[in-house]
Amino acid sequence: MSHRRRLHIGLLKSWAAITTPVKIVLLPSIALFILDVAVLSGWFNVLISSLGTVYQEIYHFPARTAGFGYIAICIGSILSLIFARTLTKKLANYLMKRMQDTSEEGSSQTTDLCHRNYLPMFLAGTVLAAIGWALYGWACQKHVHWVLSMVGLFLYGLSGSAIRVGFTQTARKIANRNCSFQRPCL
Repeated sequence: MSHRRRLHIGLLKSWAAITTPVKIVLLPSIALFILDVAVLSGWFNVLISSLGTVYQEIYHFPARTAGFGYIAICIGSILSLIFARTLTKKLANYLMKRMQDTSEEGSSQTTDLCHRNYLPMFLAGTVLAAIGWALYGWACQKHVHWVLSMVGLFLYGLSGSAIRVGFTQTARKIANRNCSFQRPCL
């Protein structure tokens, strides 16, 4: 095999390695997930960067204890890490069995829809994040007791892993279905 032929094959493989992830990201279902994760990550960055200042100025916490708000996010995130993956898989399996029971042929429809079984956990996490963010913001704006804002932070932390697990499982299923390689893309 000539040097030019090997170089051409190498360039084609490199081009496929660059364009395949771009094609996957541009799928409408994946693009919506990425947009949602980007917005929630932006909210998280705003929350983390302003949390100490909020508790010092609004609730008059001293500088030493203003970081207690981070504990609520951490506890919510840890609980979410513990339970999100198992709940997502149980829910996906339940929905898969339910679709197999309702479909006439069984396998043809369920293999096409299996990535949609992971959507409910993703959507529940997104709604939980919005509720937690709104509760935190409302409690801080109205100067309600600081425990209520901690509950909002807990809910926001609880939503994080649910969103990520739902997103990665859905993206993996969609990418594997749309990918032209023998091995899985994600």
